[in-house]
Amino acid sequence: MGQKGSEKNDSETNERERETKKTNEEDFDDSIFDVAILGAGMSGVSCAREICFALHDDDEKNARKVALLEAHSTVGGRCKQTKKIAKWPVELGAEFIHGEVKNPVKDLLAETMRREEDLEEDLDGKKGTPKRMQCSAFEWPDRYAMNTTTTNNRNTEEKDALLYSFSKKSMLVLRDGDECEKNDKDVWKIHQLFDRLPGVSKTSTTTTTTHNDEPEEDEMSSLSALEWLRDVQKCTEREIRVAELIYATDFGASLKDIGMREIMIEKERWENGEQYLVMNGGFNELFRRAFLNAFQRNSNSNSNSNSNNSPVVNIDVRLNWEVETVEKVDERNLIKVTGRTTTTETSEKKTLYAKKVVVSLPLPMYRPTDDDDSDDKKLSRVTFHPPLSEEKRKALRAVKMGNAVKVLLGFNEKFWPQENLFNVICDHPAPFPEFWVVSDKEKTIYSDEDDNTTNNNNTTNEEEESKKEEVRFVITFFVTGDRANAMAKIDPNERIEMAFQQFVWITMRITNDDDDGRKEFDRIREKHLKTSETKAWSEDKFAGGSYTHPSVGCDRKTRDLLAKSEWSDCLFFCGEGTNASVNPCLQGAFETGVRAAKEVLESLKLQ
Repeated sequence: MGQKGSEKNDSETNERERETKKTNEEDFDDSIFDVAILGAGMSGVSCAREICFALHDDDEKNARKVALLEAHSTVGGRCKQTKKIAKWPVELGAEFIHGEVKNPVKDLLAETMRREEDLEEDLDGKKGTPKRMQCSAFEWPDRYAMNTTTTNNRNTEEKDALLYSFSKKSMLVLRDGDECEKNDKDVWKIHQLFDRLPGVSKTSTTTTTTHNDEPEEDEMSSLSALEWLRDVQKCTEREIRVAELIYATDFGASLKDIGMREIMIEKERWENGEQYLVMNGGFNELFRRAFLNAFQRNSNSNSNSNSNNSPVVNIDVRLNWEVETVEKVDERNLIKVTGRTTTTETSEKKTLYAKKVVVSLPLPMYRPTDDDDSDDKKLSRVTFHPPLSEEKRKALRAVKMGNAVKVLLGFNEKFWPQENLFNVICDHPAPFPEFWVVSDKEKTIYSDEDDNTTNNNNTTNEEEESKKEEVRFVITFFVTGDRANAMAKIDPNERIEMAFQQFVWITMRITNDDDDGRKEFDRIREKHLKTSETKAWSEDKFAGGSYTHPSVGCDRKTRDLLAKSEWSDCLFFCGEGTNASVNPCLQGAFETGVRAAKEVLESLKLQ
């Protein structure tokens, strides 16, 4: 072969290599997302929704690709349901919309209803208008079941979960909420203390500076609620016990672990009202109709309006996608997200690239393992390369995740004498400090077998299905903090039996310290208890707990540091733990998702 022929072949080879490289780069570009959101709980989906709607009217050249990654088989995160209890999805996690005023989740529900009024059919092709989502409002607390004795303090409250009695001698008195708060001086005093917070420095007046303009340590950040009650307010043992029942349970931890500085911040910034709102369906219904359907409608409408059928915003929801590492790739200024998709049958390694990443995960999932004192190897973990900043790691160490245990009991009819029973605060020696009642009167949207947003734990046999269909009332028992840690160690069947006996003991005044009482327990169990389930949130692989609580050691800026972006505005954070107002409720998570979306959109404009 001559020299010219050889040069021609070399030229053709180089051209093919250039074309192959160009094609590979184009394929690689197709796999690059503008934004990857890690976690499809309330904050993650609200972040995706804000991006979706903010760019809805953008032109074609500003089209954005968004990946929404969720490790579970469903969206929702800690909004988790079971179909094993009743005809309607029953919440294993978040259950209420807290507050009737200025609540973006309540507003989202109303907005979704307005949007659906113009739809002729559901996205699934089902003709007719879907059932209207709405809420029933309840006051908290509704009732108290109290005793008047004083108990000795113990070094650890874990023992208290095991020391229970349903005897005549220890019988609690069930009283109306307003009546108890008016006539029980200890209950009244504790409500007054937490309403007014005397003896706690105001957030706005504690900032002092040193000679180098660095803020001094906030003394209030190291004060626990137990120390405040015991040492500052000089409360009695019973008053402290009442505070533990009412407020510690609500905050999600024990008094000794709750920080007064963050209680003060939450108190000052709370503006949502005091009612508990119960949706007439599961939160899976809200996620499907307010988020997933909205993403699909937006994609369809933009595809129809654009000449090349390319949507302005494409929200790519990827389930069973467990994130393992998040790595900054310097050469292309991208972030590499690696993990695996896991089903019951397969596990496959996955990788995607994004210009921006939003971390919308529970804090234990990305708290560095060498900073985590829980040493729980069962949790799903995400590591970052390069590591998160030291100030971020310090904030992650400071803000603690609480634990909660729920027990759900499904009854076929009302056998207790009290009318309109909703929420009951339960004193010692009851093992659960709180329970509430929800019925088919409030729950009118039932499980949809084709609904893939509800957790995949359906009943599997006809007998269980038949029992579930009989259920008209679901009683939920709730415990947090050290008592939840102790309860989580108890056999699940024993937890369920404890909850059942507590309910019958308090509402029916039946005791288990004689044969007649035990026979009555057996009769009620056989006739009325149809379904049951329990959930310990510390055991959840993708949560590591229930929700964050006001933590000892946190100052006024700790949550801001958790929310602060990293990697030169390429890595963003949202989730209830990052809420600057220390609001762990659904609206708190929702607000952080909106905030993160705005930060991401602003950073994309600057590129």
